Amino acid sequence: MFRKVLHSLGLGAVLAGFAGAIELIMAWGQHPHHFDPNVWASILPVYLFAGAALGWGAFIVSPVLTRRKDRSHHPGLQLAVLIFLGGACTVLILDTHGDPAVRLGIVTGCALLAHQALRLVTRSALGWMIATLFSPLSTAIGLTALLLSAALAWVSPSIPGPYAGPSGRQPFPSRTLNQNLVLIQLPGVNQDSVSCFGYIRNTTPTIDRIASEGVLFANATSTSPATPSIATNEIASHVAVNLRAGGWSTYGTLVGHSHGDPQKTLPGFSRFTDLSRSSLRQTLFVPKLRARILHWGQSSRNRPSTAVNHVIAWLTKRSPQDSPFFVSLELGSASPPHHPPLELESHFLPEGTTAKEAWATPPNPIAALALRDAEILEIDQAIRDLLDSLAHLDLLENTNIVICGSSLDSRSGSIPLILRCPANFSAGSKPVGNFSLRELLQVLMEDFGALEPELNRETWEFRR
Repeated sequence: MFRKVLHSLGLGAVLAGFAGAIELIMAWGQHPHHFDPNVWASILPVYLFAGAALGWGAFIVSPVLTRRKDRSHHPGLQLAVLIFLGGACTVLILDTHGDPAVRLGIVTGCALLAHQALRLVTRSALGWMIATLFSPLSTAIGLTALLLSAALAWVSPSIPGPYAGPSGRQPFPSRTLNQNLVLIQLPGVNQDSVSCFGYIRNTTPTIDRIASEGVLFANATSTSPATPSIATNEIASHVAVNLRAGGWSTYGTLVGHSHGDPQKTLPGFSRFTDLSRSSLRQTLFVPKLRARILHWGQSSRNRPSTAVNHVIAWLTKRSPQDSPFFVSLELGSASPPHHPPLELESHFLPEGTTAKEAWATPPNPIAALALRDAEILEIDQAIRDLLDSLAHLDLLENTNIVICGSSLDSRSGSIPLILRCPANFSAGSKPVGNFSLRELLQVLMEDFGALEPELNRETWEFRR
């Protein structure tokens, strides 16, 4: 009896595990970003547990739905048929749309027909050959193979996405010791909402500190005022392509809304995490079902703090001997409707004003402005956490930091642009000339040795 139960649990776990592997491979084929093999190691236990539950259910209903003669001749095959049908019914009932009662009736009828058809197969000569695949020995071999694959995935490096492009083996000879680069993009953030550019509210204390330690560009643009955020993404990809070809490690992450052509915004990034869309793990059936049962929400995933945590985790895994890195962060969009976290929702609201007034019809402009400022403060706090982690990892002084905003209005003028590069640029500089993000990043790449000098350096008199 115990061996039969153990066989049922193991067989269900193995079948679910292989089903999960097939589902993961199919989802990965449609995933435009990098693939982390650790995903397989983390989801396999969930699939094994779900499969064991199906195996236990098959063991319970087997005496009712199968004949004793069939069970005695090839019990593994009978269990496999019931596990297949149970798994298929579960997926069709929970992962399809429509009236639950109608779905249940259709699935039950199809399952009975499939069960009868499979019974005929099991009585044939073909059934005897198939039965060997579900024997206790085959179950043990399959379970061992799954566990070994998870162990291998746990120690394997991530696989770059399809748009990453070639990577150089050694960094270019650099003209500066500060080779690391962090580009922070703030879509929808104008100069009139940043404290260091004269805004009356203290929305950006961390950005103000970075500006005081670096260079604040008063008249800056990206390159395409009509589509500033899209152009900024393409500029970041251009930088990633050049630095990755020179041996730099590249990582990108995005919060807010996906936009732009992946063929233009993803090249150059060996790792890219788009927090505005479901992760590869969240597209799989069993993890989704587990989250639904445990009421795990995903509302906190698409937040600036989550993006920074991903970057910090990536930096923490690096060793001091690793190549220099380029990180691009797009920390959300300060565009309406505004939904700051609850702890900051009332931070700038005047007394007697509620957040609901910002979403009313018509909206209260004072409340909407207060919530927008709270969102910008949330972004600033995420940047503070990133700086603290860079300092803790002893990387801050060897890292150039570029912060750029972009206007939602194509007719708007200058964008916020700040550079922290203490080794090469004078702290507290406020050049009044016309500068662009693309020019600034090109100068930095020339300093890194990734590009040959092309720009006229006379306009950059604030360099050390």
